[in-house]
Amino acid sequence: MANVQDELALEVDDFNTKVVTKNFNEVVCNELVNHIEWDTNEKTLIFCARDDHADMVVGLLNDAFEKKYSEIDRDAIKKITSSVDKPNEAIKRFKNEKFPSIVVTVDLLTTGIDVPEICNIVFLRRVKSRILYEQMIGRATRLCEKIGKEYFKIYDAVGLYQSLQPYSAMKPVTPNPSVTLEALTEELKKTNKESVKKHIIDQIVAKINSRKRRLKGEALEEFKTLTGNLEPNEFVEEVKTKGLTEKDWALRFEQIAKWLDRVHQEKKKLLISDHEDEFRGLEQGFGETGRPEDYIEGFSKFVKENLNKIQALTIVAKRPKDLTKKELRELKLILDEKGYKEHTLQKAYQVKEKSSHEIAASLIGFVRREAIGDVLIPFQERLERAIKIIKSTHNFNTVQLKWLDRIKQQLEKEYVVDIESLDKGAFKIEGGFNRANKVFDGNIVSILHEINELIWQETA
Repeated sequence: MANVQDELALEVDDFNTKVVTKNFNEVVCNELVNHIEWDTNEKTLIFCARDDHADMVVGLLNDAFEKKYSEIDRDAIKKITSSVDKPNEAIKRFKNEKFPSIVVTVDLLTTGIDVPEICNIVFLRRVKSRILYEQMIGRATRLCEKIGKEYFKIYDAVGLYQSLQPYSAMKPVTPNPSVTLEALTEELKKTNKESVKKHIIDQIVAKINSRKRRLKGEALEEFKTLTGNLEPNEFVEEVKTKGLTEKDWALRFEQIAKWLDRVHQEKKKLLISDHEDEFRGLEQGFGETGRPEDYIEGFSKFVKENLNKIQALTIVAKRPKDLTKKELRELKLILDEKGYKEHTLQKAYQVKEKSSHEIAASLIGFVRREAIGDVLIPFQERLERAIKIIKSTHNFNTVQLKWLDRIKQQLEKEYVVDIESLDKGAFKIEGGFNRANKVFDGNIVSILHEINELIWQETA
């Protein structure tokens, strides 16, 4: 069985690999204050090279905020590394209290913390490990309904993504806990020895078992969507039984393995160099080329090429009134894997069309734009119009109107309300599908279809 070291000795520009200078960090901090806030419920996590580098950044950020806003609460920006007094208590305050809202760290917070309010990740250091890089980003990937978080931002001041991206196709395999499921799956393909296959399967099963306890809420729903509605324990049994030898099953497992690869750990450190710096500009990257028009062109090509191959795409384009939550989850997972996320598409269309306002169309809207040329209209605007029309064209009573408002609130969050939705969450408390169906005289399904049809009614 081949073993490849996970730490890759990348050839990168000396400046961005080694820089830990006051000039560089001062320029970055002076620009950061234009994009992040200290007096907010959103959290920011900044990764530095060393402990003294973290001290420097805390001081520079405080100075930059004071210069811009005249004052700042000194509890707002804190260093949390292994050197601080009672680091676990500091982490608890970061998680549970308003301040600190901005935390500067080195490696202490790369894994193992759960702070859904983290909306900004800032890289002021380089790393050579893709696994560590993914773990760092993973600190911000949780949704947070409490603050309305639907996406997070990465501020890459050292070109970290650009240096690691060309190596994204490499599959490290090591006999240690940092090996990925995807890498094990690749290694399984290369061997014909049954003893080696069994050893790899055992590792895969052990890794899935160690990660399945983290599958809760939306993550569990996504997992079940990927596995064909299997519970984690049922999925483990299938892995043991089928052994990843069946072609179709193996292909499906590869997608699941990529999704499950979230728990890895590795520490790295950087060197020092000196350089004079100045702020030259800020730009957002889109995909491999960085150009929004190329990103949108790639998205459009994917939609058109797969329109009749992926069921969820077909339904979104041709029969949006029939779209279910399950199908929407499947579509999001597929597009996420290809790098097409709703917020990134919104920004790409905004830049391409030179608009000063974010284009607030939904993922469904972007798919329909490229599939059938539908107009990009903010989802909220479509929803308001649909609810207004359906209320004006039916003689609804007070109770029915309250249920319509509940449906509208859920649509604002998830874009789709189907039969499954009515037996969950707030709807379940109110009696679920059976209650809703009685309230609408047995017509709740047709009401939902009518709302969806009105939402996605083509506009000239």
